[in-house]
Formats: sequence, C-alpha cells, structure tokens
Amino acid sequence: NVDSYILSKYVDFYGWQGTAGTTPLGSDTGDATGVRKVLNQQLAPLDDRHIVMDPNMEANALNLRAFQDASWSGTVDAIISGRLNARLGFQWWMDQNIPTHTRGTLNVNPLVNGALTAGVKTMNVDSTTLTGTIVKGDIFTFAGHTQTYVVTNGPLTASANAIAGVTFEPALLVNVSDDA
Repeated sequence: NVDSYILSKYVDFYGWQGTAGTTPLGSDTGDATGVRKVLNQQLAPLDDRHIVMDPNMEANALNLRAFQDASWSGTVDAIISGRLNARLGFQWWMDQNIPTHTRGTLNVNPLVNGALTAGVKTMNVDSTTLTGTIVKGDIFTFAGHTQTYVVTNGPLTASANAIAGVTFEPALLVNVSDDA
C-alpha cells in the first residue's frame, strides 16, 4: 500500500525526460543523463538521487554495457545478481507497481485564452476546434520557453472549443501572451 501510494504521486511532478510510450534505456544511457540534466536545471540536490523503473526499463538497462561493466560502478553485481546499484549519479531500483499515465485526449494543441502573468497557476484555454480532455498529470510547455508544467486538476472536458480553470505547477515563470 505504501509503495502504491508513493508511486501514485507521479501526477504532481513536472520534470520529465524521454518519449511518451517508449521504454527508456532502449539503446543507450541518454535517458539517464537526460534525467540528470533536468534535475540539475531544476536545482535539485546532487546527492541521494534514485531512479525507480518498471521491469521493462530494468531489462533494457541490464542489456547496456554501462550497467553490465564493473568499470562503470566498481562492482560485478549487475552481471552476477542483476542488481544495478549506483550508476551515473543515481541508485537504481526496479518496482513492479510503476503506474502508466494515460494522457488527456485533446485533438489539437490549445491556446491560452487571455494573457497570463508570471506567478499564476491557473489558465483558460481554447482553440477553434478544441475537443477532448485534459487530465491530472498531463505535462505541457508554453510557446517561447522550455519550463515544463503539470496539470494539477482534472479531468477537464472541452466545451464550446474551450476549457476553463486548468490549474498547474509550478507557478508560471514568465508572462505568456493571449493565444500562445
């Protein structure tokens, strides 16, 4: 129960790396170094970093030389016992309870309905043909800057080509113009 509860909190995080629907570490360690980059950009502490992965990602990791070769970690545990231990600045853990996020069903990228000022955490969106839903945990960016944001409410369904009251974290870092 504790494991499932903690893992259910993923919908509150706005930092991400990878390609939706693709198991990480398929051919190289780029996803791991990409996660490290995101954490560094978001000023996360450098110590005590952990990556929790599902069995598919673990299988990919175990097939990579960076995880097999003792010269990367100082131990042969990955080859002998399948334990990944410390690599690339992270402790690695496999968990069979990793949830899968099912994103909302918007048919087009929505536009901001009304200019937003830095510091806000709520917006309205629209588009001439907007249909579908936004769900808690969906991640998005605003045109013109790279900070990622996570939707903190939902599901919200488009009505009359608009969705009102979309809340998000973190607070908006920059001003955003109408129709961005």
